[in-house]
Amino acid sequence: MRKREELAWAAGFFDGEGSFHAHASKRHAAATGYQREYWSVQASVGNTDKELLDRFYAYVGVGRIKGPYIEQRGNRLPVYRWSASGHMAVQFLGAMLWPWLGTYKRERWEASLRAYRIHRQPTAVELKRSQEECVNGHPLVGPNVRIDTRGFRVCKTCARDNARASYARRMGQPIPERTPAWTAKVT
Repeated sequence: MRKREELAWAAGFFDGEGSFHAHASKRHAAATGYQREYWSVQASVGNTDKELLDRFYAYVGVGRIKGPYIEQRGNRLPVYRWSASGHMAVQFLGAMLWPWLGTYKRERWEASLRAYRIHRQPTAVELKRSQEECVNGHPLVGPNVRIDTRGFRVCKTCARDNARASYARRMGQPIPERTPAWTAKVT
């Protein structure tokens, strides 16, 4: 368990040196040939003293340290960077350091998470869970649904049609037609 003094030190260090931010990046989708915007949220701290970042990382337990990054211009010291990416990591970090963070960092934490939630694209699992119909138009509610071993909803009408088609193929019989969407009964 983390000590309160360690978390207070980490919060003070982050309050002075760290930042929360949400940002968009565009990635090329090879399958479709166009760019798609992806949102991410991140917390980061940059410092020339790696021991401070090691201590911070030991206290908070999330993220990773990268570096050294050496600037080509001038006599600058190498810079190390600690960062934690992703909604869960940033939310965990902010909640853990909340009692000791200053007002500005608290506002930045809330603003970055809010921007991420507003702009991010839903995951494939979230999209699948929000569907009201299967790909064949059958309702995904009530008695026409079962939950498989992975936690996904499965259309019973489609599963029955697939089992009948599989049996017909094995027996060398003609494959029966699929059940139309308007005949799938939901009570």
